Amino acid sequence: MKNNMKKKFLAAGLFVFMFMLIGCVRTEKNNFTVNGLSMTIPDDWTDSSPVSMAPDGQSNINVLEMSAGDMDIAAQKDAEKSALVGLGINDIEEKDITIDGEPAFSFAYSFSGNKVYQCIAVKNNVKYVVTYTQFPDGDYLDEVEDMVQSISLAD
Repeated sequence: MKNNMKKKFLAAGLFVFMFMLIGCVRTEKNNFTVNGLSMTIPDDWTDSSPVSMAPDGQSNINVLEMSAGDMDIAAQKDAEKSALVGLGINDIEEKDITIDGEPAFSFAYSFSGNKVYQCIAVKNNVKYVVTYTQFPDGDYLDEVEDMVQSISLAD
């Protein structure tokens, strides 16, 4: 029962932020910081924390920070994948990566006609979720992968 509640919570959280669009404000900063996560963004991206918008005005990268609970990175990966499958997303490309020296993972998939690239890391019992949503006119995955490599997590 407890795992089912976690899966429902994760699915609900994923659903909410995937459809969140926030207006953007142009800044000259190229360091994007949300709570305990910091990353470098290209100069032509806008910073509207917790969202950074791509030049097309639609594609974006969202950052969420939450408690990891008692789940390690492997359990996080299983729960996130189960949540996606629960939403009917079955074609998921997954990869084990590192973020700021911490074990992490990424998922790439399509949802509602948009491409999604999501990375999750856990450090000091804090779960960091970085989600890039690419709308049909956008193609910024290479830039996003560079941004993910630049991530620093709070100690």
